[in-house]
Amino acid sequence: MHANTQSRFSDPKGLGYAKDLGLPSPEKAAQCTVCHQPMAAVPKENFLGTWKPNVSVSCETCHGPAEKWLRSHARPDFTHAQRLALGMHPLDTSYQRANTCVACHGVVPDSIRKVGHPAPRFELARQLVKMPPHWDDFDATQAASAWLAGQAVMLRELCWQTEKGNDQKERIESLHWLLRETSLGAEHLPQDTAPGPLREAADKLAKAASASRWSEKKTRSLFEQVTQLGKDVRTAPPEKQFARASVIAPALEGIATGLATKPGVEAEGAVSALRIATRAATTFNAETFTAAVEKLSSVVLK
Repeated sequence: MHANTQSRFSDPKGLGYAKDLGLPSPEKAAQCTVCHQPMAAVPKENFLGTWKPNVSVSCETCHGPAEKWLRSHARPDFTHAQRLALGMHPLDTSYQRANTCVACHGVVPDSIRKVGHPAPRFELARQLVKMPPHWDDFDATQAASAWLAGQAVMLRELCWQTEKGNDQKERIESLHWLLRETSLGAEHLPQDTAPGPLREAADKLAKAASASRWSEKKTRSLFEQVTQLGKDVRTAPPEKQFARASVIAPALEGIATGLATKPGVEAEGAVSALRIATRAATTFNAETFTAAVEKLSSVVLK
């Protein structure tokens, strides 16, 4: 999942972004390495043996410096609390995991976005389901909880960025609209999108969602609800269609992983169609998007 993030440095688009930003090369620019090659910031004398700083995102990027807990992290006689005391980062809940991921997967700086770097697509549930087993407390049946917690954290970060001057108004409006359609979202989020109060409310929603437990019936109901919102995109005002589709597509991807009926290859084709349909505002077609939504729904709910 994180094995080749530094490969973007040799990609024509990556090289083009660096050139437009006036950078000598992506691999030498902190703006790029902070997410694509984070170990580049670690002093060379801290590396052991043949370990090189030009790796992609390593285990320590998320779990923290491992010098003091590496040898104990798989030992049954060490408790999790002891490992945390030795410096391992706490990643016990979807809220904590989302907080770790969102820094790179949520928002890119305004200066980088202006040269064409796409906005990241952050969807926690699918990431957790696809990742090799990491946690005893998470399984695919709780994908809806992870999706909601992750998107609430994303909303919080978008508000924070806006408060800093990196305007995220369009993304805030569409994500706020979608999350308010959920029962927990309606309970925690205000109707207004003023970034300060919304940021605080979104954080409370993220914690509540992370602590929630979902039955298959509840997950199915949410999937059906978001599916209908996807079908309704074609009747939304034209200026809102792409923004709404851009939050609905990953929502359907994530929530679908929590259903007992496994999507399989056929559904992966519909997921791919959703991604293609929402790749860019300039090529977005509401009818094409709706067809992909209906296809995914027919496979997952059959």
